[in-house]
Amino acid sequence: MPEAAPHLDPAHWQDTPLPELPARLNAALGLGMTAQQLWSVCCALLSGAGSPIVPLDSFTLHAPLELLARWQLLPLLPRADRPLALLHMAYTAVQAAQTRAALARQQPELATPWPSASEPPPGAPQAPSLQALAESLQAALDNADLTQAAQWADATVRNAAPTDTWCHQMVPVVRHRMGASAHAPIFLQLLARLHQQAPADAALARPMWVPLAVELARHPERRVSWPDTFATHTAPGTPPLLALLARQTAVAEPEAQGIWPMVAQTLKDGAHLAWLPGVDKAGAQALPIACRAAAWSMLQEPLTEARYGWTHALTLPQAWWALADQPQATEADWRAAARLATLHLAAMRRVIGQVKLALQPPPAALPFETCARVASIRADAHAVKYVLACMDAAQASPADAQLYQAAATRLCGHWADSVPEARILATLAER
Repeated sequence: MPEAAPHLDPAHWQDTPLPELPARLNAALGLGMTAQQLWSVCCALLSGAGSPIVPLDSFTLHAPLELLARWQLLPLLPRADRPLALLHMAYTAVQAAQTRAALARQQPELATPWPSASEPPPGAPQAPSLQALAESLQAALDNADLTQAAQWADATVRNAAPTDTWCHQMVPVVRHRMGASAHAPIFLQLLARLHQQAPADAALARPMWVPLAVELARHPERRVSWPDTFATHTAPGTPPLLALLARQTAVAEPEAQGIWPMVAQTLKDGAHLAWLPGVDKAGAQALPIACRAAAWSMLQEPLTEARYGWTHALTLPQAWWALADQPQATEADWRAAARLATLHLAAMRRVIGQVKLALQPPPAALPFETCARVASIRADAHAVKYVLACMDAAQASPADAQLYQAAATRLCGHWADSVPEARILATLAER
């Protein structure tokens, strides 16, 4: 049998010096490498299967989500822009693989071995159900056992369940966990979304779950708990939930930024108790309410927090919204998702919000296809995730489509002004 072309082997890309990556990718595309083949290589590089699992920094945490978002936006781009979009995918995967490898060499004591597929986790029953695997993973996360977290996460990945079923089985595992910057639900939502379009592509991305699950095990204390009992009625004269969120501006002296510190301070202050009855009473409607407030925040708040603050204010609630919007979802599922979505949004408004939101008609906006192009040809994970979240929120709530288009337009306009097209390759080399 003829040997596989070198450019189809992830090892061929692993140690590519980043300045040489554009030329190497152009050469591979010239040899007939397809976008689908590059997707497979990037998934392998980002999962790092078989390599030591090391702590994730901000870049390596976002990289799998960025890859999933870029791949799903790719069909919206003009054909002439796709090579640059593919280059960003390759950069993300190669740079993340190199970052992980460097840390494993420099600080091997931080590394967790990748589990062997031939050695099931200790005590694993024969042919366990996906639910049983998920429960074992939950226990490993609770116990901060990184090795067992890797073993059970890998076992869930290798389960034969369809990827969308697999993603929804992982939802209870991550529901109240705020490790990994609370990004696990975004990963699950993007992966489930991809399965609906291309099941084979989604299956290739599943191993990226293992390092993310290990990261959750590093910080079991970062989790949300709610009052044991809480009335779902609201006091007379209590403003509607949207009004409560719109009027929320930052506390005078926030303790820290970052998703978990924002959430932790909100819980510590008891601020969530003011709007929790409204969330429970609104039920499923609290999710689009939180997302509308997030979009208005992008439109009306200063741009200083647009890229990494107000993007998360939508992508986190929208992920919970999409994960809850399933035929089998119960009222308890909707309430749990709504509580978390609103908590994320309210916590960010309490720490970085500077204005009281005006709930007014949104301005004119660019088409989503234009926003997808602006984000996809630039090097930022948050921009592509945000545009995709806006598109999905608009599809889920067509009456708010212009609001989400306007929010995506503002963020993409900020990026276009900051990184003109003539400088894209130069800034890519500097990332």
